[in-house]
Amino acid sequence: MSKKKLNPQTAIESGRARIDGKLKDLTDDQREIVLSMIAARERPEVLNATRLAPEGSVLSRVLRLVDNTNISYTLALAQIISLAAAWLTQNGARLSVPGLGTIRPTLWSIALGDSADCKTLASTTITRILRDSTGDDPVQMLPDAGSDAQWIEELAAHNGSHWYQDEVGQYVRKVLTDARFSRMKPWILNAYSSEPIANRLKGEDEKLQIDDPHYTFLGLTVGSTWHNCLDAESVLDGFLQRFNYFIATPRADKDAFDHFLFFADPESERVSKDIGDIWSGLIAQRGAAAEYTLGPDILPYLERWWGSLRGKWGNCPLPVSYTRRIGFSVLRYLVVLHWLLGKSGHPIDLETAELATRYGEYHLEAALCMLRMFDENPSEKYCTILDVRDRLIARGRPAEPRNIVMSLSAAQRRGISTSLVRSVLSVADRVDSTGLIGSLKTAKNGAPRCDRAALNERKRNEARIQRIRQTASRTDPFSDAVPPSANG
Repeated sequence: MSKKKLNPQTAIESGRARIDGKLKDLTDDQREIVLSMIAARERPEVLNATRLAPEGSVLSRVLRLVDNTNISYTLALAQIISLAAAWLTQNGARLSVPGLGTIRPTLWSIALGDSADCKTLASTTITRILRDSTGDDPVQMLPDAGSDAQWIEELAAHNGSHWYQDEVGQYVRKVLTDARFSRMKPWILNAYSSEPIANRLKGEDEKLQIDDPHYTFLGLTVGSTWHNCLDAESVLDGFLQRFNYFIATPRADKDAFDHFLFFADPESERVSKDIGDIWSGLIAQRGAAAEYTLGPDILPYLERWWGSLRGKWGNCPLPVSYTRRIGFSVLRYLVVLHWLLGKSGHPIDLETAELATRYGEYHLEAALCMLRMFDENPSEKYCTILDVRDRLIARGRPAEPRNIVMSLSAAQRRGISTSLVRSVLSVADRVDSTGLIGSLKTAKNGAPRCDRAALNERKRNEARIQRIRQTASRTDPFSDAVPPSANG
């Protein structure tokens, strides 16, 4: 029997949800998560993937590859980031952090997009471009599994591999509802922290145990059906919090009818070869798969960045459990981005750290959007409540639940209870100063980057790429390192 999915409005009005087959009262933390589903609003400018691809870098070239398609930039970026994390993990790269020891760059990501976003095409195309001269995939992939027993056997044989899962929403539903996959959820939760997982197979005297399970993960799914694949327990118990989310925002400049064939033009062929050559150069960097270290100013910078989030995220409806895990993933991003920028062999610098924190803030916004997907029609009900609240405040009247309900038409009151109004107002009053709650029509575009700064960034990254090309062409590619620029 399938588990009942979470209905945010019912849960917040009653204070209860069906968890593990039983109707239970929500804890304070669980109530915060449900409120997030009600209050979260997108900020399109923050979810703009071009902000995450520095000018002149291999990341910007990946975006250029899909420029003449209607493929979301976000999907292309998620794929190259995941493959980079996989290559680094499989080749032994790690980050040394004072007080924590070493950390692998094991990023776990889920990309949510529209059904017409060409999600699979974006992933397979980039993987094909990065294949070596023998035609082998750029990273070792985790084979598909038809049961939990097969999954743990495959992971034991391919520990450290890259798990790519198309239609991950449907797969998660199987993990949650199919008896053949019933043991996978706790194994996945333990694998996130590389804690031992084990299974005793039929006819075996000794159980199969993986002492240090680890892998990178990228899942793709349709955002509009994501909420149908998960139950209340998985939303509220931390299962979803193990993943970073990419929201594949539709392209405003292209649609499906602009191009009959993708990647068939000479420019796409040229950019594809360019990306493949750069990938080979990145692999050939000295120290590419070694231990990465932090520059002396990186931890102070990260401490200041983390503290600066308090004003925006300390009182916002995103639960702190999500915020903490996304913040920790920034450490994994440091290795991935330093490598992609062609700076392996040198301590991680402020340029890399700033970009990594940009990814962190992107994932905070994306997590809010992901939670909002669990309410099937949020904009109509909650925007109505917030718009009435704004009008009352503008007229100098108290924005109280009774006044808001009295201001609604008979049609608007259907589906909007006083309890729901009270809950939405409690969140709106608490986070109004963060700018995360407000009329959807007031979202502002991000300030354009300074032309000079963008030009300097492009020149810096182009120079690095030129040097790693030269390094890759030598007989002994590890005989020299990529010299750092003034910014690393």
